Amino acid sequence: MELIENTKHRHNLIGDEPVVFHCHHFNLYLQQTVLDAENFGDTRSILSKSALGVFYNSLKTLKKIPDSPEERKKLFEEIYKMNGYGLLDLSKVNENGGRVKQKESHFCRGYLLRSPRKASEPQCFFTTGAISAALSFTYDKKPGDYIVKTTKCIATGGDECEYEIELGKNFVEKSFGFRNSKMVEVDFDGKWGNINPYKVYDALSKLKIVGNDKGLIPAFGVLLTNMYANWYNEISFKTAELIKNQTKDNLAQDLFIESGHVCAFNTFGGIMESPEWDAVVKPMIKTREDWIYGIIAVVNCLGWGTWLVEELVPEKYIRVRAYNHYETIGFESKYNQSTDTTCWLFTGAVAGTMNLLYKGDITKKPDLNTEFYVYLFRQGKMFFGKELKCRSQGENYCVVEAEWGERK
Repeated sequence: MELIENTKHRHNLIGDEPVVFHCHHFNLYLQQTVLDAENFGDTRSILSKSALGVFYNSLKTLKKIPDSPEERKKLFEEIYKMNGYGLLDLSKVNENGGRVKQKESHFCRGYLLRSPRKASEPQCFFTTGAISAALSFTYDKKPGDYIVKTTKCIATGGDECEYEIELGKNFVEKSFGFRNSKMVEVDFDGKWGNINPYKVYDALSKLKIVGNDKGLIPAFGVLLTNMYANWYNEISFKTAELIKNQTKDNLAQDLFIESGHVCAFNTFGGIMESPEWDAVVKPMIKTREDWIYGIIAVVNCLGWGTWLVEELVPEKYIRVRAYNHYETIGFESKYNQSTDTTCWLFTGAVAGTMNLLYKGDITKKPDLNTEFYVYLFRQGKMFFGKELKCRSQGENYCVVEAEWGERK
């Protein structure tokens, strides 16, 4: 059974839930940002319950659902592995609960790749929610009817992760998915320099980027996941709401825009230094600006929606339009409209891309290490992003600009 549906709006769906490619640097940075807001509320619960709601809706809205519990468990395990989350074995769990062992975990391996020290607590928040969703799906229970606790974790020094599951009452609202949102049909209009976006899309869309025998996706120098977009959306929006309710400030926006810098630096940077880039995109490049057009063409293969360059002034300015971008569609699906802009990843990623090229000269394939990141985003002049239009505010599309300047 083909589990991922590719839509004409450049989204990839599993059931009603969109999945988008991101790397372990982004995943762990975003997770830690949410954890760091613990003084404002139970952010650990936000991480696990958001995973539960999204995974449950994805499984329940699949076009073909197996009849037997064992087949349903196997289907969940296949999706979990395929998307690069790791390896899970639910065979020892029954309707009343039990124990689950995990041989590999994206979040735990990703944490250890980023940190020289073991974690002080388990990093399995996404997985606890996913397991709970899987068992509710398997045994036709309500989302949240299974309580999952981590008892052993690879990130804290364990040789594997272990979970205890028991029946409980912890109701969780399922995700709203994407299908109820009105999408805008759009072609690759806009400025592309010497890049043919159709050739890039056709070539990269054919790549089979799925979990290996360990359930991990090592690619472009990072560990990738095909992550549920609404998990990102839920944990970001709920954390921002917690902070704003108590501070009356949009402090969280700056934190989540920084996650866009992390994404651009590690994911986009890794792509632009990869053999795939050299094979597909680099032969089209004739000018420095083609590096920008090229990576925007690649973004349109990641399930994020459609990005188009409206204006590019070398070394000074860029303006990018996005149709059906996953952040704002996720916000609209649940909250309708906002007085604030909500495309924080988009904002940070556009600025980060300009910094990679014009400040960091990604064309020379520099080492993408911590010192280089600090130089690009902490020292001296840099590109700063700002969202000018947002679908969350009632617009038909989103627009982000990034301009060279001093830190304010």
